[in-house]
Amino acid sequence: MNQAFLQQMINHKINNITAGELVQLSSDYGIHISKGEAQKVISILRKERVNIANQKQINKILLKIKREVNPNAMKQVQKLLARFMNNLT
Repeated sequence: MNQAFLQQMINHKINNITAGELVQLSSDYGIHISKGEAQKVISILRKERVNIANQKQINKILLKIKREVNPNAMKQVQKLLARFMNNLT
């Protein structure tokens, strides 16, 4: 599959995911995120258009999650994003 197309699909999913979908997707990958954590993460993601290939932006978002949600939620989201990035390489 074309890498640019796949990146576009991942970005679309990240930018439009609901808290319930985030919990389910995380669970599918063996990552635990509570519904409350997911809702807080989604509110952070909604503040800007996320580009999975922009590592500077991803780092900034992860720091916000660490500060505004909790360090464990940040680690879980980081694992999930790493899974997405692995699909691009």
